[in-house]
Amino acid sequence: MKARFGQRALIQRCHIHKQRNILKYLPKRYHRIFLLKWNQSEHADAERELSKVRTWLKNTNGIALRSLEEADDQLLTVYTFNIPEALRRSLRSTNMIESVYSRSEDLTQRVKRWRNDDMVNRWSGAVLLRAEEGFRRIRGYRELPILTNALAARIDGKQATG
Repeated sequence: MKARFGQRALIQRCHIHKQRNILKYLPKRYHRIFLLKWNQSEHADAERELSKVRTWLKNTNGIALRSLEEADDQLLTVYTFNIPEALRRSLRSTNMIESVYSRSEDLTQRVKRWRNDDMVNRWSGAVLLRAEEGFRRIRGYRELPILTNALAARIDGKQATG
């Protein structure tokens, strides 16, 4: 992403998947403590809490700490925008994207031979239209214009300085 889009690229890592990865490395007796520490709210709080989690993991499990550090600040991207909690919670997870991938795979798994690009494009469109039937609204969808404006302001700020 950064190679293609440079510093304008914003990457938000999935909190759910990172949480699962870290829990995989921790002994069961630490799971509850980790989950209590993992809860993050406002951006300043999120940075502070993430720092506390890093410190705790440093003393608990080095492999789990490396898993957390691998995500770095990409866990906090969604916190940099002043968006309501419901939308922020929805955007912290990649599950909605993976749902589309899963549904697409279900609908195309029996295709054995893709003849050409035109066929791929037709099927892709048809599959996405079919998958759309199962979509639900994301929590906080009414606040998407706030995110759109924040992203536009960030891009304008980057262009003005860069």
